[in-house]
Amino acid sequence: MSSKIFSIYDVSLLLLALQCLILAGNARLLVNGYRASSRILLIFFVAFAVFQCNHLLFWLGLVEHIYVYLLFLGLGFSLGPLLFLLVQQLAEDERSAEVTPLPLRQFVQAKLVHFIPLVIHPIYVVLLYVSMGEYKAYAASQNFQVLWHDPLHVALVMAMLATQITYSVKACRGYLQGFQKQNGDVNLPENPSEKWVFHSEQFKCNPVLCLIAAFVIYWVWNALAFLLSLIASGELVVNLAGAVSNILLFILLAQLCFISPEKKQEVPVAVLEEKEVEESKDPYRDEQVERIANAMEHKQLYLNPELTLEQLAEQAQIPPRLVSTIINRRFNKNFFEFTNSYRVDHAKNLLKTSDKGVSMLDIMADSGFNSKSAFNRFFKKYTEMTPTQYRQAQKKNKK
Repeated sequence: MSSKIFSIYDVSLLLLALQCLILAGNARLLVNGYRASSRILLIFFVAFAVFQCNHLLFWLGLVEHIYVYLLFLGLGFSLGPLLFLLVQQLAEDERSAEVTPLPLRQFVQAKLVHFIPLVIHPIYVVLLYVSMGEYKAYAASQNFQVLWHDPLHVALVMAMLATQITYSVKACRGYLQGFQKQNGDVNLPENPSEKWVFHSEQFKCNPVLCLIAAFVIYWVWNALAFLLSLIASGELVVNLAGAVSNILLFILLAQLCFISPEKKQEVPVAVLEEKEVEESKDPYRDEQVERIANAMEHKQLYLNPELTLEQLAEQAQIPPRLVSTIINRRFNKNFFEFTNSYRVDHAKNLLKTSDKGVSMLDIMADSGFNSKSAFNRFFKKYTEMTPTQYRQAQKKNKK
């Protein structure tokens, strides 16, 4: 423990805890107002803040009994699963408005298996306390080196870091896969460099993805720092490694403040296309605009669920870069918004003219959508009603 009340490590712990409490207060903003997801995010930030404060109190020598510190240390086992559950709950929240999300309590009960390490953690605390003995336990509360090199404590920390890294990586992958599934008409670039740019733009636009990535980096660094501290023991090494990891996470989390609510709701691909607009100096003519509109309205290219910008450009006989520029500047949309607006109009016509026996899935497929969530999301975006509500409104108008 540090003999200095305000060492750099102490200050970094305190700042990080305060930052997480501030983010907890804005949890709902970070997840676009979804109530269930914001509760999970709130719990995550509060748990992490308490986790950090527990370290701070122990480091300052204010913890009289070591088992108190060890009990709160178990909160570390909840952090990775909470990030993972956040991604799963967001997937539920972003479904069609017609689907009622599972209540938070039931959702957590269904996922309790992820918190088994947290539940059994008190048993570990008892075993460690018994194995250390009263004298060694008291010495550990006064000198972190006694606890730091205890085999049971080393095993605990490594298991905790492995859990955090595993769950955060799964959460990151799950979110990226969920984005692609939700926007079923988004085709990832095949070129590795272009795919990297695509994913990097998603990180810039999405606060949740940015949050998960920040903790992946933080926990990987913590694992490396912990192994280093075991090899090169000493208070200075532990202090410096811990301070660097906390400052790194503080900087990464601070990036969330620069993501505006409007930008959060944008499809990440839009950023790539907006960049093309800024960089492009190619002029366009009204005749080229008409060719694009003709390809969509008369050839009905939007009915192809796998339609790409390149395919539209080929049909319109215009370079893809210029097609992107025209769509952005003339129609004030990105490619996917532009395509899906035609699909929504087509779906509206089908809902007006089709028999009530035609299922909503048939309407979706016949309109060019290959994802139910994307169909419902874009339909509500352009009509402010779900497809079912729109169909019911048309029935009332006919009466």
